[in-house]
Amino acid sequence: MAKPDHAETETELLGRYERRLVEKYRFALVDIIDDLCSLLNLFRVATGELDVLEPLAAKKLAQLCPFLRTARDKIALLTQATPLFLGYDDVLSYSKLLETEIKALDPRPQPWNALRVYDKEFQEHFAVRIDKLAALYLKLAAHVPTLRQDMETQASVLRILTRKRNDLVALLRESMATTHLPANAKKHKSELKQCLNALLAPHAEIAKTLRVANASVLNDGGRFSDADLGAILSSREAILRFEEAPGEFCALVSTSIETFLAQLQVFEAACREDLFAVVATPLKLGFTPEKAVDSEMFVAIGQDLHARMKELTSLRHSIKYQTVVAHCKG
Repeated sequence: MAKPDHAETETELLGRYERRLVEKYRFALVDIIDDLCSLLNLFRVATGELDVLEPLAAKKLAQLCPFLRTARDKIALLTQATPLFLGYDDVLSYSKLLETEIKALDPRPQPWNALRVYDKEFQEHFAVRIDKLAALYLKLAAHVPTLRQDMETQASVLRILTRKRNDLVALLRESMATTHLPANAKKHKSELKQCLNALLAPHAEIAKTLRVANASVLNDGGRFSDADLGAILSSREAILRFEEAPGEFCALVSTSIETFLAQLQVFEAACREDLFAVVATPLKLGFTPEKAVDSEMFVAIGQDLHARMKELTSLRHSIKYQTVVAHCKG
């Protein structure tokens, strides 16, 4: 089957699938198809009769013009509402609409024959046309029980079509949701990384100041061990990386968040006591205890970020997602 020139919308895809279903089951549905074709033909013939009756009535029986206009509107409504997809509910709804609306096509209750027009030839000609319209109405009315009977005879087939169409609708909705999942998950990931950076904002300002000033740690009296000095340096470099490339958080939350927080505590301790200096001159960093990272919140956000990363990875490897992506690209 040739691919369409443009990407199909859900409605177009569903319509094409509905047509294929009707085509596949056309032999089982032949009676219903014949009923609908007969109705459409009767609508066409009735429209032709109205084309003759309306100008005639306008000449000498204007009182009937509203009835004729209503009849034309009902024919247009029923023609347009004729189902192309023959699911059980679709055919049932149409049969109910048909039963209700064709009553407006019955000319017999109209008082046209009681109106005095003093033109016997005109009245006889008009009567012939009205009789034809009445005969058409009776044929249409007779099709309602026929359609209902054929519908019930093939109810199982009609319900198969309905079920298959509903299955595709559900799949399309699920596919649409699946298509949007990566974008939503990526957006959430980005927001979580922004939250982590916000928690580290005071630290980032200090880290940038230390880098620009080429500051070193004051370690008079050997307050910090070599491991502590390494932790301070590692924290400073990590904070700068996170601000410049928030994607680095993904590696952090996957492997070493606890290690990072332990190193960060040493960095914060040095910042609180202004233990960074330039040429032996301490820097006044203004780092207060209130600016320290809330470790529990940092861990919670990190765990959420890690969960989103796993969700995205799982989704990208799922057969369903790959099928949807392939369909969208195709």
